[in-house]
Amino acid sequence: MTAPPNTCLRISMALDFPTDIDPGKVFLHCKIFHSSPIS
Repeated sequence: MTAPPNTCLRISMALDFPTDIDPGKVFLHCKIFHSSPIS
């Protein structure tokens, strides 16, 4: 695993406040992290 499951959750909460992070990049990052097949 590249990052803990709660990483994107914490980033999402952080995005509720003004940050230097580009929300689009973070969203794509989280999509990649959570794109593992569940079947």
